[in-house]
Amino acid sequence: MKQGEDMSDFLESYNNPLMQILAEFDMFLFVISHRFQNNGYLNNALNNNRHICIRVLGDFFNNKQFRRDDLCCKDFLGKEHDLSVEVDAGLLDFLNKNTFHFTTARGTYDDSDKLDSWFVAISKQLIKRIEQFLSLMDTAMSEKYKECVCDGVTKLRDAINAKLITIGLANGIPNVLLNVSVVDDKKMISKA
Repeated sequence: MKQGEDMSDFLESYNNPLMQILAEFDMFLFVISHRFQNNGYLNNALNNNRHICIRVLGDFFNNKQFRRDDLCCKDFLGKEHDLSVEVDAGLLDFLNKNTFHFTTARGTYDDSDKLDSWFVAISKQLIKRIEQFLSLMDTAMSEKYKECVCDGVTKLRDAINAKLITIGLANGIPNVLLNVSVVDDKKMISKA
């Protein structure tokens, strides 16, 4: 796949680390702002993907490297730009037990209000960090990854910025997610 092509169908084979990161940002914004009316199967898929995005982006912004080839925010913006997020230990435990491993605790978590507050809190933080990352791309990108900026990256960054504005408008507060619900994949409504 050549740089600048639409990578939406072949993300795993797209050999551009910056595009991979932006695509994960884009996916996160999609899954936190969409629900499919009367389709529990698709909603379960969205929820699982939301869990994955939260863990992946949390590790990325918190500069956790479990393996030598893991990319972190500091790789792109340097150590001077701390975009860390606070991921509640209880939320991480929930994600691990309910998404990433088969455990006897799966399906036993019954405090939906606490879970909702965790998801809203981390979503707000991640949205803010995504906005900051995008705004720092032009001025703070490391030399190593400047070559990854291409037309496809620019187009995806523009699309992500548009989604951030839409999420902010849907909640009546620019660029802050409160509690978004979508009744179908085209019409957003706010429950906040």
